[in-house]
Amino acid sequence: MLRYSEASGLIARMGQMLRSTFFLIHIENQASAQEHFAARMFRYFARLHEKFALPVYPIALLSYDTPRRPEPNRFVMNGED
Repeated sequence: MLRYSEASGLIARMGQMLRSTFFLIHIENQASAQEHFAARMFRYFARLHEKFALPVYPIALLSYDTPRRPEPNRFVMNGED
């Protein structure tokens, strides 16, 4: 399965030929900085996991030049979000 949409980027269902082990790869291209990007990626992760009941490996491709800063590599809910 390979699918692309503006809402969720590229999603591929991958597996091993000799075993029935499958997982999803979600690739999201981000062309500009976005304040709540980590939360959006978490929502996509949660929805994909809930819908397909498979492990999900999210990959964010950040293709913007500015601002140059480290982006968070995790999303934590603290009850205030």
